[in-house]
Amino acid sequence: MAPIYDYAGHIGLMLIAAAPGDANFDGIVDVADLGILGANWSASKATGTASALVPEPTTMAVLGFGLVCLGCRCRKVMGTTRP
Repeated sequence: MAPIYDYAGHIGLMLIAAAPGDANFDGIVDVADLGILGANWSASKATGTASALVPEPTTMAVLGFGLVCLGCRCRKVMGTTRP
């Protein structure tokens, strides 16, 4: 019977930490890893959804406030006021 802390004995896997970019898990990042990456690289497998840019309500409020201020300034410069 395997001890409880021996995870490899329970699930049959060896738990190792690989360096980022080490595709073949040999402990060295080299040209062989680049070959594996190149063989599995495909832009057609890219997943995700392209979302349309939607302005936030705060952006619209700031834009509206700016237009109101611009309108008030134009009235002062032109010398026109409401009757």
